[in-house]
Amino acid sequence: MATRNRLATSAMAEVVLASLRSAEAEHDVTVLFACESSCHGQGAAMPGGGYHVGFIHVHRLSWYLSIERSCDAIECPSRDGVAMSGWDLRKALRLLRHADLTLLQWLNSPVIYLEHREIMQRFRRLAAEAVSRGSHRRLTRPHDTHEFPVGNEPRRAPPAHQEAASPTSEHLDAFLSDVIWRFDAGRRPSSLRRIPLP
Repeated sequence: MATRNRLATSAMAEVVLASLRSAEAEHDVTVLFACESSCHGQGAAMPGGGYHVGFIHVHRLSWYLSIERSCDAIECPSRDGVAMSGWDLRKALRLLRHADLTLLQWLNSPVIYLEHREIMQRFRRLAAEAVSRGSHRRLTRPHDTHEFPVGNEPRRAPPAHQEAASPTSEHLDAFLSDVIWRFDAGRRPSSLRRIPLP
């Protein structure tokens, strides 16, 4: 079940949630995660500054099976002081594989408007592995020089002789397949090869 973070309970949060529902209906997607990605999320907003919501969504199964090239991002222009941009789950997983900084900032936003708890817990575990794999590069927030955390604890580089675990393409594909079929009315093919998740 999708849940709201207790930090996002203001009147503006209700506006954001209504905008997310409109985006779901307009683009025929399900939002799995939505956070505040502007300075409002860090408590450093300028007076009159707008809100910007980053979100991750999943399409119906038919969208992924089509041979037509489809846009994997949704951009919603500012309305009622709220602008939104969303990435399809497959795009987010591709970015996760390279420890994309914007994606990591979304995952660590202190203001979460909407979240499917179980799915995003699994997503964060995959993100933590990706960060560990690439931790020879220091991932930092814009305002400090600390190592970028995923969840509650910072991820530090493993010893040079130690090979860090990393989510494989098979693990990411299995996670994507599970989520797609969970939110689609279609049946999972009996021939689908199950791959253990990390």
